[in-house]
Amino acid sequence: MFPQDRAILNDSLSLYIKLYCEQKRHEMAPFQLNRISDILKLLNILICDKDSLRINSLLNFNDNRTHSEPPLVIQPNFEITVKPFITLPDSVLLASAMEIKQYDLFSHYTLTRESFLRAFDLGIKSEEILQKLKDLSQKEVPGNVIISLNDWEEDHRKVRLYSGVVLKVSDDKKMLVEKTAFLKPYILENLAPGVYLLDPEQEKQWMEALGELSISPLPASGDTSGEESEAFIPEIKHYDFESMGKRVKWSVQKVKEDRLLESHKESLLRKLNSSGIKGDERKEIEARIKRKLIILESQISRGIIRPEITEAKGMNFQGKVRLIESALLNSSDRLELNHYTQDGVETILVQPIELLKEEKERTLIGKILPDEEMIRIKVSKISKVKKIRSSLF
Repeated sequence: MFPQDRAILNDSLSLYIKLYCEQKRHEMAPFQLNRISDILKLLNILICDKDSLRINSLLNFNDNRTHSEPPLVIQPNFEITVKPFITLPDSVLLASAMEIKQYDLFSHYTLTRESFLRAFDLGIKSEEILQKLKDLSQKEVPGNVIISLNDWEEDHRKVRLYSGVVLKVSDDKKMLVEKTAFLKPYILENLAPGVYLLDPEQEKQWMEALGELSISPLPASGDTSGEESEAFIPEIKHYDFESMGKRVKWSVQKVKEDRLLESHKESLLRKLNSSGIKGDERKEIEARIKRKLIILESQISRGIIRPEITEAKGMNFQGKVRLIESALLNSSDRLELNHYTQDGVETILVQPIELLKEEKERTLIGKILPDEEMIRIKVSKISKVKKIRSSLF
């Protein structure tokens, strides 16, 4: 959709998205187009350069390079490891059908019944998921995974919930509905002889179809005699103020739930205090409890926080590059850089935006914080890179 290796004017982005949606036959309100534009910029998928926009060169949407190893590994226990060179469309499909366990350079997911049914309701079938897993892992999917997915889908199909408009016609009109093609495209389900479920979002179309069949339905009401009823005339005396007042109890229930959550959080913090865990690991676990990332006492144990390399310096060029790439994958990460200047070594805090690959060099583009002044610096000029996480996510 977006032109490769080119930039477009900032004001033209909404037009590109609108054209793409029209091509895909998706209707979208103008405010939604602007929202998509803002999200793409916020995630650094699109890079702002004065009055123009271009795709972040770190994100290669059309990466057709071959790799010596498959981009995905699937285990019989439903755990899936995704490697960093997987394409964005494949990542989106897999993330839609799995539960994320750890997001890093090598991300870990689990395929569960709940995650699969969520994807199924979005229109992603088991055949598509299994074929994608086979293609990306470059080997056959474990048999128990295939059986489980097929069983989940078959069981899910046995019970359905519909939201629609029920149309009931007499026997002499039933023939018109079932033997002509006017109304068939808008019937979601034939509930019983002469009883049909219609799509409420297509009311204009099926009302026109009924007109073509010379069928003029009565308004929805328990009284089908054709006589006028007081039910069609809303009056203040028909309102049930007592039942309307029950809505106030929602806030009372919400307060009770908040108190229970706060009590549970305090219980987890007491468990942490008595666990003997010290130092940075204790601080990290405490922060996760407060963010509701840890909800069970069994999660509070030594070793739950995986040590992470956050600093590279000196001649470790590849280590610096890996830290910068890792920070680019997480929008909340910042980089503390020591770099050489004419006056010596200067320390700055940078929000990374892009890492350009040149012949024998890498160039970091980012914003110096807090003034957000743009900087363009060669990695070879950086004496030390330290990754700083500003969020748990």
